[in-house]
Amino acid sequence: RFQSSYLGSIARRARDADEAAEVSYKEFYHQNDPEAVIRVFESHPSLHNSASALSEYVKALVKVDRLDESELLKTLRRVDGASGHALLSFLDAYSGYNQIMMYPPDEAHTSFITDHANYCYRVMPFGLKNAGATYQRLMDKVFHRQIGRNMEVYVDDMVVKTISATDHAADLAEVFAQIRKHKMRLNPEKCVFGVQGAYPFVVSMILDCDDHTMYGSRAGIVDLFAAAKKRSPSIIFIDEIDAIGGSREDQMYMRMTLNQLLVELDGFNFLVNLGLHVHLHLHVISIAFGMHFGHVHTCTCVTYLLCWIFVLNQIQVLKADDVDLMIIARGTSGFSGAELANLINIAAIKAAMDGAKAVSMADLEHAKDKIIMGSERKSAVISEDSRKLTAFHEGGHALVAIHTDGALPVHKATIVPRGNALGMVTQLPEEDETSISRKQMLARLGVFMGGRVAEELIFGENEVSSGASSDLRQATRLAREMVTKYGMGNEVGLATHNYNDNGRSMSSKTRLIIEKEVKELLERAYNNAKTILTTHNEELHALANALLEHETLTGTQIKALLAQVRLQMQQQHQPQTVEAQSRSDKVPPSSGILT
Repeated sequence: RFQSSYLGSIARRARDADEAAEVSYKEFYHQNDPEAVIRVFESHPSLHNSASALSEYVKALVKVDRLDESELLKTLRRVDGASGHALLSFLDAYSGYNQIMMYPPDEAHTSFITDHANYCYRVMPFGLKNAGATYQRLMDKVFHRQIGRNMEVYVDDMVVKTISATDHAADLAEVFAQIRKHKMRLNPEKCVFGVQGAYPFVVSMILDCDDHTMYGSRAGIVDLFAAAKKRSPSIIFIDEIDAIGGSREDQMYMRMTLNQLLVELDGFNFLVNLGLHVHLHLHVISIAFGMHFGHVHTCTCVTYLLCWIFVLNQIQVLKADDVDLMIIARGTSGFSGAELANLINIAAIKAAMDGAKAVSMADLEHAKDKIIMGSERKSAVISEDSRKLTAFHEGGHALVAIHTDGALPVHKATIVPRGNALGMVTQLPEEDETSISRKQMLARLGVFMGGRVAEELIFGENEVSSGASSDLRQATRLAREMVTKYGMGNEVGLATHNYNDNGRSMSSKTRLIIEKEVKELLERAYNNAKTILTTHNEELHALANALLEHETLTGTQIKALLAQVRLQMQQQHQPQTVEAQSRSDKVPPSSGILT
């Protein structure tokens, strides 16, 4: 009851604070005197969480030339006390795990009012974590021995700071011990380890600079870079920059924010770190940043091996003895430097959460799969029939790859659901690939067909599932490219055609010929896969059963399993041969008389 009453009082205080804040806003924005703006802002803490109010406050400080004397800048200097340390690690708590449980009888009767919405939950909504500084006090209590010594905590954000780089691992271990003790969880997407702390850090979320007004958004960017220049040399970290990207039809204030950012970046000789939570597929961002920074294409495994060595040395991640950098390099072809660093970061977090002292190969594989395929769907409920079908499907892919000349070696097969996929087979090149031969392309077509063929052979035509849709799409695209781009069609010949130009570069007859040759290539691949899986039916069953039991098998384990199956088949066949030979020795020679 006490807890429910306490939480209810928090909700009431939040409503009272909102009403007071509304009055403060009206009073604040009707001030034309900079001194009055400063006085109102500093006397109303409710304004401190408003990005637009903070922007007006900073402008007023600049006008009266009191920026260095302001309490805000003093606070920022205290917050930036970690800048004199050799290494920094930024930790972010998972909001879903760090929540305050309610009194059970009041679960269905208690509602909370926040800035976002009205809630009626079994836990305190995370939007209330700042109400009465409850969450901050909780974090202060948990890390009271570390705060000020080797750690700073700002609500759910934590910074581990170390004066000597050699002591950073010990400080992290101490913090992780507290995290495990109180059963907290970290968000691996937002944790960064081993950041050089030699320079002041100027941090901003792009949305803090964007107050949805025509000029406020630009002013936030201008103030950010002005502060960095004043404290030079410094490092600017801009988080969630993708929030202001978009198409040409977006609102004007978003374009103005982006344009001002690009103007500030042009010729800016300070280190600027742009934080992204998603891949940049946004029109304005991709073009504009391409113009400023150019495009760097790195394709070879050797390049990525060197990059891996560089990244591992830079962030000082301890590697286990089983880590093979060449395998990782082969599996991360096409990754940018930031993606490689993120991969190591995720692997380091997993190793720390598992209590390991070094990052193992399994941790790196986990991180790579998470980036490429998405997180494991541990909560997914999959029927046994679906698991069995997936096991035979992935086993078909792997088996066709193993028995097809020109196919890439199988690195791993798994039926653990990730993202939208229920399983996958990973193949890695043994060396750098600068071009692909016709034999290799035909092998890939066969591997694509392996999953569909396995389903048909084991479960029948009527039980074939939609799981092969992605395989068929990739196979069709590759076959069409072989005919239209690479001159590998018998009837089309060496001519190239743009198949996706709505028929402007080819006649209807030519398009029909292309479709005919594409169909022939796919049917050939289908028949080859069917021949392989029919011939090696025992191996397919053994591999599928092993996947059902272990869920994930490495390429080495698959080879050992298939070798064992072949050995057992030979041993079963050998006694029958010996017995037949002994019976033939006892039969008298034929006399040529038929009875």
